[in-house]
Amino acid sequence: MNTEEKYTEIVERMKEDMHKACLQAMESIHDDMMPHVDCDTFLNAQLCAERGIQEILEGTFTREGDYIRTRDLMIRIAMTDHEYDQMRKSMLEVMQACPKDLEIASLKDQLARAYNLGY
Repeated sequence: MNTEEKYTEIVERMKEDMHKACLQAMESIHDDMMPHVDCDTFLNAQLCAERGIQEILEGTFTREGDYIRTRDLMIRIAMTDHEYDQMRKSMLEVMQACPKDLEIASLKDQLARAYNLGY
């Protein structure tokens, strides 16, 4: 075996060893990192959704047909008028009463009492 053949053999063996080492390194990185990447992806999606919902609740969004656009999201929400009404009712049930609503309720009570007393 001459020097050139020996050199070619060493280079080929080194290529194979480097290929195996790279595969092992990539598998190790994949195995070590994938749980974190999955978790990070989920958390990023969750934070993005939370910001989108917050912006919708704050009213800082635009409607474009069936789509609602916030700073970070574009969400397709195709809802009927009935579904919008149901959502509004659900939100009103959990909201605290504002002073104006309390004043209106008080005035209604006063009118009902006056009506019952015959005024």
